[in-house]
Amino acid sequence: MLSQPAISRSKLGKRSALELCSPLLESVASLIPSVSPLSTREQGRLLTKEVASLVKCLSSWALEVTDANGLHEIKRLLRELLDMTVVNCAPSIQASLAVRVARGRFPRFFVAPPEEKEWQGGVEAMFAVELSLKALGESPEDIPWKPTSFVDVIYLAHSTTPLPLSPSSRSDLYHLLVNALQMNMVLDEALYLLFLDFTRETMIISPELVPSLCTVLSALASTHLDPTIRQLCLRLLSLTLTKLPPPPRLEILMGLTTDEDFPQIRGPAVGLLKETVLEALALPQDSASRNPFASSELLRIFGGVLFRPNPPEFFGKERLEKSLRNCLSFYFVLLHRDRENRTGVRSKCNVMSIQKSFLQPLRQFLDDHIAGEVCAHAERPLMAISSLQVGLDRINHALQTLDLDKDT
Repeated sequence: MLSQPAISRSKLGKRSALELCSPLLESVASLIPSVSPLSTREQGRLLTKEVASLVKCLSSWALEVTDANGLHEIKRLLRELLDMTVVNCAPSIQASLAVRVARGRFPRFFVAPPEEKEWQGGVEAMFAVELSLKALGESPEDIPWKPTSFVDVIYLAHSTTPLPLSPSSRSDLYHLLVNALQMNMVLDEALYLLFLDFTRETMIISPELVPSLCTVLSALASTHLDPTIRQLCLRLLSLTLTKLPPPPRLEILMGLTTDEDFPQIRGPAVGLLKETVLEALALPQDSASRNPFASSELLRIFGGVLFRPNPPEFFGKERLEKSLRNCLSFYFVLLHRDRENRTGVRSKCNVMSIQKSFLQPLRQFLDDHIAGEVCAHAERPLMAISSLQVGLDRINHALQTLDLDKDT
């Protein structure tokens, strides 16, 4: 910034330090909202670094040339300028915080790491901001931190020092993060902070936060245009469920697998249900017997949702084919993994019921389509049909290998 060396070399004369720098800071601040939306990613990062450098320089200068009152007012103006710049340039930071931390926990879902050259510039820009906050004496590690706005979310996420938060501050932060997700703002930082917290073994989620958090995560996992954001939200939804006892977990999964507002979430929700069931089946017998996901309650509650075409034309809806594939996968895994038949999945009555309500109608639909008898769906991609056939064949083979006569 041209004003940076000019101000720092200026002699005050009859003007105070505040009178000298205030007009210039207000002029710079007035430009940020109009310039930042037009900036490229690199320009936004550069603007952030330049303002951070200006703030750091003028903070040190003001410390030498003005009294306590003037210093306080100048620092207030500098902090406002810095906050405004960071919020307006946040879309340019793109430091890939969330995907980098999520990849460490879920490498199977995030195979290709983001290239360093893509996110390093954002890290450097926010490190310059952190140094300017320290120069102001207002970095998160210097003062008691109570997050109240989205700029606090950004500062916390990019802080190079892990910051302990009091229970009340953590509660305030959670509500801020949910608001950020609902408004589709500072998503990288909000998702990153949620991942950091939810991967702590001692983390306990507030019951009042669960409904709003699950609602916004499922909506983003269903509709966001960025597939990486969709996958991040789905993994966070999975982590949220692991922090809950079985009853609310069951209620949420039931809502997701029957969601009418966002039917796109039904397929992934079946995957989340599968994760939950496998976790329950791995428990010792005495614990599993009290868990609805490892008992006959599972099929009683979810059987009618997963293993019946609902509505009847379900098989003809292309957008729900992923749900069908996931239901087939869930049934196949449950048959193999529930060796002790805790859920009753191997019982003859349940096998026959699922055959009649789900597998046979699906097989008939596929046979009709392949034979060309369902002309309305002749354009349906062959790959989708083939994947359903493979799922059916795997289940049929699994059923043939089970000694159902010995199962209760």
